[in-house]
Amino acid sequence: MIGRIARKSLVNGIDNLIVFLKSWIIYFPAGFFYKRKKNLWLFIGRDDGRFLDNVKYLYIYVENLKNNKIDYYFLTQNKIIFNMLKENRIRAIYHPTHESFRLLLSCGKIIIDSDQWIDKYKYQLCWGAEKIQLWHGSGIKRIELDNPKSKPYRKWRFLTGRFFKYDLLTASSEFFAKNYFQPAFNYKKMVVTGFPRNDVFYNYKENYLINTDKKTLDKCITEKGKGKKIILIAPTFRDTGGDPVTDGAINIQKLKRFAELNRLIFVFKFHPHPKFNYLINQCSNILFYDNDKDVYPFMSICNLLITDYSSIYIDFLLTGKPVLFFCYDYEKYVGKDRGMKFDYEYIACGPKTRNQEEMESEILKLLKNNGYFKKERKEILDISFDFQDGKSSERIYNIILKRGI
Repeated sequence: MIGRIARKSLVNGIDNLIVFLKSWIIYFPAGFFYKRKKNLWLFIGRDDGRFLDNVKYLYIYVENLKNNKIDYYFLTQNKIIFNMLKENRIRAIYHPTHESFRLLLSCGKIIIDSDQWIDKYKYQLCWGAEKIQLWHGSGIKRIELDNPKSKPYRKWRFLTGRFFKYDLLTASSEFFAKNYFQPAFNYKKMVVTGFPRNDVFYNYKENYLINTDKKTLDKCITEKGKGKKIILIAPTFRDTGGDPVTDGAINIQKLKRFAELNRLIFVFKFHPHPKFNYLINQCSNILFYDNDKDVYPFMSICNLLITDYSSIYIDFLLTGKPVLFFCYDYEKYVGKDRGMKFDYEYIACGPKTRNQEEMESEILKLLKNNGYFKKERKEILDISFDFQDGKSSERIYNIILKRGI
């Protein structure tokens, strides 16, 4: 029974089950031979340790402060990311190695922003360290414990690490703290701070550009200088697979003609899951942003965001620019992928379109009329962010500091 649940909740296959059991039998007891150091902070990115989202920006804030009382590292399991970070003089640690084991066994604080950091024995090795969950956005779909699909695995949370109790959980507003995060997580304390990744909309730091698609970013800056409008299309991940292009909801050639006619640049940024390998040649006005890269520095130059059910639009509201919703598969998404946490008609504060013709028509309206859906955007912006000042990293850093180093 335990083996079957463990396989379903963690891995597929007996080999990974053996790794799971080894992590408890071999690695968990090792923690009793190490003393936790409160001033040793370990940052772990989502998935296999990507350098993006809230962990990236809080790490950069700490790095720029140069507080010699804190020892801090960024841990990754991805060799490409590790090499890229070392080239950019980031204090990166590759896992699993002897050094990463030592740090996991002795760190006082683990700083994460997803649920995917726990594999490769990390959860067992850092038993006893403070876990600070920044999460990766305030969204509109059900997540974690609030997601009905999680129910079969909840009782194994202490073994798997998936639904354990965080020492500290951050939120963007009281509204989202109460209605979104509270039912989705186990936690000891929650604080409203805002998200570090949104600091990029207020302040420019050179190291914010680490792990971005600089080629696409530079091209769009050049084209915007020529008077063209930049439109970001960022669909969310679907549990059942698919996206607007592969599902046929967006015809690239037709979109290309529309872009040429109206002096627009469309930039597709797909979710990191699953891996997208399009055989579409980029042209002058249809670009594909590397979906493994951080898109937040790019968002500042965009004139309009098109998405569907992704939390990215809530962050984008901080730019004051319009959002369009392309919900061509709404019934399927709600019925088979994820349940909606909020009333979509209310929380999605922009035109909602079901086909490409509607989408193109609403794009022109939003670009020509600054007041179109402005009141609705402002309402959602204000319930989503209690702080709109670019100081989220500073607030979180000070809260962590007060917990002791």
